[in-house]
Amino acid sequence: MGHFTTWPGLTYELIKKYLPDMIATSKGHLRQEQKNIQSTQIKINNDTRHVLDYHPLAEPDNTKTHECYLTYFTKEEGITYLDLTGIYPTKSSRGNQYIIICYDYDTNSIQAQLTKSRNTADIRDATLTMIEKLKRSGHPLKLHIMDNEASAIIKAALLKHKVKYQLVPPHLHRRNSTEHAIQAFKAHFIAGLCSTDPNYPAAEWDRLVSQAELTLNLLHSCRFNPKLSAYAALNGVFDFNATPLVPLGTKVLLHEKLDVHRTWAPRGTDAFYIGPALEHYCCVECYMPETRSTRIADKLEYFPTQVPFSKSTTED
Repeated sequence: MGHFTTWPGLTYELIKKYLPDMIATSKGHLRQEQKNIQSTQIKINNDTRHVLDYHPLAEPDNTKTHECYLTYFTKEEGITYLDLTGIYPTKSSRGNQYIIICYDYDTNSIQAQLTKSRNTADIRDATLTMIEKLKRSGHPLKLHIMDNEASAIIKAALLKHKVKYQLVPPHLHRRNSTEHAIQAFKAHFIAGLCSTDPNYPAAEWDRLVSQAELTLNLLHSCRFNPKLSAYAALNGVFDFNATPLVPLGTKVLLHEKLDVHRTWAPRGTDAFYIGPALEHYCCVECYMPETRSTRIADKLEYFPTQVPFSKSTTED
């Protein structure tokens, strides 16, 4: 698709050759197979022979034309869908319990916003934050679709920002395209959680949402320009060389600078990788379990336990 052109050496052939099948990926994306896809039942017609013994012959003068006919439909631009995920089993250290998912039809992007409760004010603030992000990226909204349970406060906030809204019919959630976006995000996020280090604090799950949203949109193609990823449609092309990415929750050793550590102190501090530092060049953000804070770092040593890192030699 061309979404990862800035990733050095990342090709389909190399991925198939060196990247093993990950249990964490299956834990997030494993689903029940739908019915009637590969039915093994044999249909018997009384007017013909048994289906296994029947070999129909082509009719005379029935040549192939190699013609194909299709039609298409257009959908109004500037449409977004919004819904709330179920409560997360563990309350984060910062008090977050819910994730609000916003799906933009034009860019085919999925946004995730953390919230502490189902309170109307929290949902309103998160909604306006995601709508403002779309406006800054050059994709202003024309229509915002929500569930039938939307409160009057949220409706008033949308009208204040000159955004039309529409409610799906009661008890008919499949009309809301966010339902599919929620499934996609949850599968992607669960796979990321299953790949974290076993010692990563469970109460810090909300710090991993940002990179999960970023990588998910890198995998989605933009609807109005399939050559772009959904992330590129919103934020521009992602440069992996300037903004490196590592599997979530990887244990790292953060280098302490000379003006910080003492003479005989260790040269590194234990930490966990939680995402890229988008505002810094070649830096990442790490969670420090000792101080329960985050720190921006440029020099790290990685110690993966779930996802194996490829090793390079002098010949490479």
